[in-house]
Amino acid sequence: MTISLKKVTAGSGYTYLTQQVAAQDGQVRTGLAAYYEEKGEAPGVWMGTGLDAFDGLNAGDPVTEAQMLALFGNGLHPLADQIRHDALAAGLTERQAENACRLGRPFAVRDTRPPEFKQELKRRYAAANMAAGRRPNARLDSDVLAQIRTEVATEFFVKEFGRPPESPRELHREVAIWSRPTATTIAGVDLTVSPTKSFSTAWALAPLATSRQFEDLHHRAVSRMITYLETQAFSRVGPGGVRNV
Repeated sequence: MTISLKKVTAGSGYTYLTQQVAAQDGQVRTGLAAYYEEKGEAPGVWMGTGLDAFDGLNAGDPVTEAQMLALFGNGLHPLADQIRHDALAAGLTERQAENACRLGRPFAVRDTRPPEFKQELKRRYAAANMAAGRRPNARLDSDVLAQIRTEVATEFFVKEFGRPPESPRELHREVAIWSRPTATTIAGVDLTVSPTKSFSTAWALAPLATSRQFEDLHHRAVSRMITYLETQAFSRVGPGGVRNV
């Protein structure tokens, strides 16, 4: 069994998961050809001790796209639509209904556009290629890249500070700041648990009853993995990651 990790960003970061779900993929398939021809992931179910904090959800309940939008997209209770409807029906205000769905602080809203410095570099690289009769995204020589980067950086420096840089070191320091990756808000972590190829092949070739036993073993292994992570793993939160949770 192997586990891969991927950060799920707030907003639409969860959508790649729903796009991979295959219709009726929760059923056991037989035959090696069918195993390799199938695409997508089986629809997910809710599991873990964290469900104790979510009234209305039980272990084994299927995960819907609306629930993922509420939780990973907006930082709300997975059943936010139902909770909001019930709260308004009970006479609560819109604000009170929204607070009833909220899980902690709202996700930070960040500007996900590429930094202006990177955008200008991309435009200059394309212009240099087109001036030489090449495709806009053709690879430029390293010395040409360095020259364009220095020219753009100097222009940005003068625009920001009103003077030329006093030294290459001063310029490089600002370039490092302008080139930083765009910050994103993390809503969760996607753990993909995959059985070994030999296990998958045995599952695909075995009779239906045996395949179901293989599948049950895999689900039990995933459940044990979740239990282990809930008791042994931790994450860092807060400024500088000083608090472990």
